[in-house]
Amino acid sequence: MRLCDIEFLLTKLGPLTQGISDRLVLVRVQTDEGVDGWGEAPLPWRVSELARRREQLLPTLAGRNILDIAELAELDVLLPPLRAAIEIACYDAAGKTLRQPVARFWGGFYRHQVPVGQFVGDMDDEEILRQVQRMYDKGVTCWILGTSGQISQDVEVLRAIRDQFGEAIQIRVDARRKFDFTAAVHLCLQMESLGIHCLIDPLATNYWQTYRRLQQESPIPLAICRGLKSLRDVWAVCHCGAARHLILDIHELGGPLAIRDAVAVVHAAQLDVSLAIPASLGIGLAAALHLGAALPPLVHAHSAWQYSEDPTTIHQFAVKNGMWTVPEEPGLGIPLQRDHWEMLTLARDF
Repeated sequence: MRLCDIEFLLTKLGPLTQGISDRLVLVRVQTDEGVDGWGEAPLPWRVSELARRREQLLPTLAGRNILDIAELAELDVLLPPLRAAIEIACYDAAGKTLRQPVARFWGGFYRHQVPVGQFVGDMDDEEILRQVQRMYDKGVTCWILGTSGQISQDVEVLRAIRDQFGEAIQIRVDARRKFDFTAAVHLCLQMESLGIHCLIDPLATNYWQTYRRLQQESPIPLAICRGLKSLRDVWAVCHCGAARHLILDIHELGGPLAIRDAVAVVHAAQLDVSLAIPASLGIGLAAALHLGAALPPLVHAHSAWQYSEDPTTIHQFAVKNGMWTVPEEPGLGIPLQRDHWEMLTLARDF
């Protein structure tokens, strides 16, 4: 099971959540047994550079066993998002070759359904109440709402949503690092009576002691997602008690192997942990579902900020009672073919 070829395809997503890359690179690896594996990563690449990227990386990757993931993770030539995509693609190919779902490489099926959390919209969107109703009708009961930056407006919208849908809905507020310390304290106090599950990334800083001070004054659990770019960052947040919930991005940390290690650190610190899927056509989401199935501490809803739901482009994941069903077919469990994905890719730069 040795890697003999790699290919990059570029697609453009939209419309996108604020701060999320609109370009998604699809990665196809091929083994010497003729098996394809697929990954994806948000990278700011252009169509004109894809061939050069392949020529630069193929000599380094060719001939490696696709299950030598620890060695792959140590290659300095691979930035974390690209490393994550290649690692996922290698696991996908290995699973297809061995006729096993990739969850079995990470511990097996501890659970077969994984809780859903999905971005709904920004609270200054005039259609926000219609959007949350659409999510409710789909069976998604954990909602991520983006801040408007205006505390009074956010609180008004949150109160209207809580009044309409009651306590059965879990609400997370993504603050996108828009507030200073004083404003963040005020926001937390204003939201205290609204049953908010967590406030994500309220402060524009990676100085975790400031987050610790905010958590001490906040009646609402804080969650950190942005700024967690390495295992060292994860350890630092846990060590100083900067938050009660860590949301781990598989692309920022550099792949499933890094996620497994980070989850162990967070669990040892007795904090909540879940996964983030910022942009996906289904491949990264499938990898997150398999991780959620295999790692026991991942009991909380995972956050899909930008998930394309066009049935012509992706495998549709079933949502029932607020849960995704984890694919059990070999590999990632998505029937991907190169010809199919070529229809999605950009023929020229924009």
